[in-house]
Amino acid sequence: NTSTTIYISPQIEAILGYSPGEFTRTPDLWLKVIHPDDRDRVLDAAAKCRRVGDLFAQEYRMIHADGHTVWILDRAKVIPGGDGAPAILHGVMYDITERHSAERALRDREEDYRTLVENLNIAVFRNSPDPKGHFINLNSAHARILGYDSVEELRGVALCDLYADPAERAQVLKEIRANSFIRNRETRLKRKDGTIIWASISARAKQDEAGNILWLDGVMEDITDRKTTEQAILESREYLNTIINAIADPIFVKDSQHRFVLVNDAHSRLVNRPREAIIGKTDYDFFPRNEVEVFWKKDDELLATGKENTNEEIITDAAGQTRTIVTKKTLYTDKNGEKYVVGIIR
Repeated sequence: NTSTTIYISPQIEAILGYSPGEFTRTPDLWLKVIHPDDRDRVLDAAAKCRRVGDLFAQEYRMIHADGHTVWILDRAKVIPGGDGAPAILHGVMYDITERHSAERALRDREEDYRTLVENLNIAVFRNSPDPKGHFINLNSAHARILGYDSVEELRGVALCDLYADPAERAQVLKEIRANSFIRNRETRLKRKDGTIIWASISARAKQDEAGNILWLDGVMEDITDRKTTEQAILESREYLNTIINAIADPIFVKDSQHRFVLVNDAHSRLVNRPREAIIGKTDYDFFPRNEVEVFWKKDDELLATGKENTNEEIITDAAGQTRTIVTKKTLYTDKNGEKYVVGIIR
């Protein structure tokens, strides 16, 4: 555990702030400026090098004369001493502080990215492109979404066995081979306990120079709640349509710009147009101007005051017949503050 420097080149001063003379005049200076946390490891390596004749190659920290840390790559070989003289180490020291800082920054970024991916509630994966399929890499969210206890457990499951419909895997691969990617493809997957979930999958193929697919990188999101909500809304709309279409009187809903947003079958018969040809249009598309001016006047009163109104009006139907009707209009305001005219004609 002693060290005497016989010679060291002038470049050492630029690296550690000590002159060559300080090293040669000060016994054990090399040992003293090695970072305390690295000293034992470096000494053990140097001792082994002298004992068995191995090359000495170590990366370690040294303390600069001004106190900051310098990373050193030290490469040396043993030159045996003659006539009982101690062996010496002859080598080269490189300042690798900049490289080490860059590597550390890269590791930190990789760790940040890994932490981000692991904490996402979205599955991130790399899969093989074969029909059966297996995971090459995946995050913990993937296992959590599909109900598996760990990434390792899910990694052992064939991808084709995760689809509610086994034929779906082949269809996904067909689309990727045709386009090199899929985006927001909705499909049903099986959880470990057999329950079915809806998932949205986006993936892109990694190809070699010949165009062969090497693997698939992508993300998968559990959209079961969204699909359940969409289905509930669809059923609610169908229920509403069933109810309003069972009413013999024409019913309509108009927005604040007097555009139809909802009509029942009776209203469609009144103007002799299918529902889809009425939605988004206004009264001017179906009735004479003088009649529409009366309709809109009452619409505007309702939108301005919020007070329900009932009005006797003249209307010319699709057959060209003029009739007297009574229209009752009520204001509806949605959660966003948008106002609508809800009317029923008798």
